[in-house]
Amino acid sequence: MDAIAGALGVAPEALMPVQAESVRDALELLFRIEEEFGLRPVGGGRLAVAPGAEKAPKLAAAIKAWESQVDALDRGEITPEEYESWKMGIGGC
Repeated sequence: MDAIAGALGVAPEALMPVQAESVRDALELLFRIEEEFGLRPVGGGRLAVAPGAEKAPKLAAAIKAWESQVDALDRGEITPEEYESWKMGIGGC
């Protein structure tokens, strides 16, 4: 998998399937992220990174980079293809 990812110029994780076909599947993924990175619901349907979690700073930085890319897409500064390319590279992580 690493060789293929390297040849494509993407992170190996980008080639791994993610099964989230239902709300329950999506919640299971969120629960895993909570356990590993400290992502938590904070009210009003919003999520936030718990500052005390070991991997929280890196996740918070990655989410900020993601937000920046989404904003650039919404403003027309990047194309949908550029956004998808950024995501395939897992946002530079």
